[in-house]
Amino acid sequence: MQLVSRFRKYHKWLALIIGVQALIWVVSGLYMTAVHIDFVHGDHLVKPQKKIVLSEFNIRPLPAKLLSSKKPETTVHLSVLNGIPVYLIKSKNKVVRVNAVTQKIMPPPDTANIKQIASRYYAGKNKIVDIQLLPRYPSELGGSKKPIWQVQYDDWLDSTLYILPETGQLRSKRSDLWRWFDFLWMLHIMDYSDRVDTNNTLLRFASATGLLMALCGFGLLFYSFKKVSASNSFRSSAPLIVRRVHKWLALFVGLQLVIWMLSGFSFSLIDKDKISGGKLVQFNQSSIWSGRADDLLNIIKRYAAIQSIDSETLLEKPIYRVKTLKNTFIVNADNFNKIVLDDADIRNIAEKHFVGKGAVINLAKEKHKTLENRKFPLPLWRVDFTDDENSSLYFKANTGQFVGIKTDSWRLFDIFWMLHIMDYTERDDMNNALVIFIASLSCFIAISGIWLLFIAFSKTDFNLMARFKRVPVVIHSESGFNSEIFAIKNSRLMDTLAQSGYQLPSNCGGGGVCGLCKVKVDATLPVSASDKNMFNPQQLDDGMRLACQLSLTEGVEVELPASVLHQQLISCKVLSNKFKTPLIKELILALPVETHFEFKPGEYVLFHIPPGVTQLDKTEVPEQYQSIWSTLELNQSRRTETITRAYSMANPPGVLTHDRHQQLVFTIRLSLPENPSTEPGKASSFLFMLKPNDSLNISGPFGHFHAVENTHEMIFIGGGAGMAPLRAHILYQLETIKTSRKISFWYGARNEKEIFYKDSFDNLQSQHPNFSWNVAISDSDDSGNWSGYKGMIHEILAKHYLNSHANISECDCYICGPSAMNRAVLSLLSDLGVPESNIHIDDFGG
Repeated sequence: MQLVSRFRKYHKWLALIIGVQALIWVVSGLYMTAVHIDFVHGDHLVKPQKKIVLSEFNIRPLPAKLLSSKKPETTVHLSVLNGIPVYLIKSKNKVVRVNAVTQKIMPPPDTANIKQIASRYYAGKNKIVDIQLLPRYPSELGGSKKPIWQVQYDDWLDSTLYILPETGQLRSKRSDLWRWFDFLWMLHIMDYSDRVDTNNTLLRFASATGLLMALCGFGLLFYSFKKVSASNSFRSSAPLIVRRVHKWLALFVGLQLVIWMLSGFSFSLIDKDKISGGKLVQFNQSSIWSGRADDLLNIIKRYAAIQSIDSETLLEKPIYRVKTLKNTFIVNADNFNKIVLDDADIRNIAEKHFVGKGAVINLAKEKHKTLENRKFPLPLWRVDFTDDENSSLYFKANTGQFVGIKTDSWRLFDIFWMLHIMDYTERDDMNNALVIFIASLSCFIAISGIWLLFIAFSKTDFNLMARFKRVPVVIHSESGFNSEIFAIKNSRLMDTLAQSGYQLPSNCGGGGVCGLCKVKVDATLPVSASDKNMFNPQQLDDGMRLACQLSLTEGVEVELPASVLHQQLISCKVLSNKFKTPLIKELILALPVETHFEFKPGEYVLFHIPPGVTQLDKTEVPEQYQSIWSTLELNQSRRTETITRAYSMANPPGVLTHDRHQQLVFTIRLSLPENPSTEPGKASSFLFMLKPNDSLNISGPFGHFHAVENTHEMIFIGGGAGMAPLRAHILYQLETIKTSRKISFWYGARNEKEIFYKDSFDNLQSQHPNFSWNVAISDSDDSGNWSGYKGMIHEILAKHYLNSHANISECDCYICGPSAMNRAVLSLLSDLGVPESNIHIDDFGG
């Protein structure tokens, strides 16, 4: 009891010393986690800038006399600034702008120019209230003794854009969200002057005191829940209620409070210079190349889609750094050939940058994200040194540019940072739901603790800052995933998701015709024409939309399939690839044993098909189909880049090979050219030529073509390669879950040779009394000895089944086939009065 009494005493007195600061820590921490960092940075203030390439303009060379008049340390930069191609001639203390079309020196922008420039950047609709050229940077930009343009708007957050006077480029954006964050950051790290020093003595003392207070309080928890008298358990005085709230909340978050205090104390101890590694590297270690007048023009002619060119030197050799729409690379200044950096080059570059005591011990090229390189662009070179900090320098693989340094101090800091923000995977998301929730509870602990201090020590002062939270886009899924991202106003949802790493499938490039980018949002959001074509009224009322057609005019909640959130690239092995009809093959893939891949019938994957050339004339065609293939004039199929295509699984889940590999079955129809001068389908040609043991990358699964779980009769209508998802559904219903629901399958083919899986469906029909299947061929010229149905499948379905169906409104119809067939079936079902909510379609043909 004496130890408990001491703990209580220490806890109380330590709280008296540090209680208000602890409250400031949790309240400021809550603000920093609840207000998304993108809002703090002001990303919402800037609209997306159109990507313009230099070849769109009639660019003329920089006058040689203008270039030669500059000092040797001058560099030249060419890019499009504010819609105008501009040469920037940069020296140590001066920047000269030259119009790349007129070759005239451009004067510094005036107020009118700045107003126009600001309008290009500003994403809001508020008016400008003030434009002025400040003689030096304001304190919120660091106070540098340089002039800068300030553009202020009349919105409620006092949004401000800062524009560089030399170039007219946007330097920074600020709003009250940032100013509040900066103020709270000052209080958080207790540096009340510069607001940057996390190693100050005051913070070390406060965090150490806070750690002791948290440990004492955590220790008291072990006693406080052991014995509670019956009389006390029913008392309801205010102090007792507050004490109980304080105690029970501490039970839930006490350990995290200790971790916060411990990690904060660690931050104050670890030297920030060692964390940054800034004193271990040097910049501008070589002379700077100024370039030649015609070089930049020649580079533009040689390489496509260039956005900017910079003259530089690398390892004492003149080079140009070229940025295109796709990537950035460097070229030799003499012949303009691309330079590929090897490990020897990177070693030399690293040794020139590193000024610490140590030698290179290892070089590695990294193509995949790691915890250490997570914020750097891939691919990278990592160069390890033998200094006391085990420093690793990172360089861009394509250009050799230094992007960062990681030290043992940083690695230790990173562990504590992970614990501090409670992001145990990426260590990057300080706005995650868990830390917001714990910070909110901690606010109540701090508030109740301060209230109890008033009782114990009479009067004291405290200040509770109101929190502000603004979430423009909330992403969640049925699996429980929840996240927040920022969307620029009026941008497409699909683009916003892609920029944040959520890649929705698409075959049409955002044209709104493939229907693969389906998401679920608030049903009150606008409905586009493409949405009306893709979804029935019930689906629209449920909030189904095409992400490529949805413009974000306000914050939304988006439900994404778990497969999109957790998609991975899987390398599969081809087991077989056999003809089923003259133009359809059955492709069977095996997944790696260790791969966790779950899908539902009706879903699909994306095939990632590499660039290359496919020679279809080398196809080994079975004898029964050779007469048909001899009439096909098929050219080679070329792919200049990796492409993706969606294909549905033709088998139900759970099919394994003999060696326990999960098996996926697909039906691949060769896409024939419209005329002999054009190429056959890029994807289908490649897939048609795959052989056993070949590799193929897939991602997924995706899709919403799921069966409804009820007792309705199921009617499947398909044609061509639309067989795949319907077969998966039927096999799953009959063989996997052994349903008793009545099922019929109506399949249309041009001729008898295009019917496949006939034996399989015949066997299912004989084994399952609740299943029947019917085939109709539509080409009367090739009907031959065919004794089955003849005609279009939707007409056969209506004449021989649906027209006389007693309860058509109690049927679920599943459709997948060529677009013309799909439209005909939809029209038929509509005329018969089938509720749209009972119609499910997978329109793979777009």
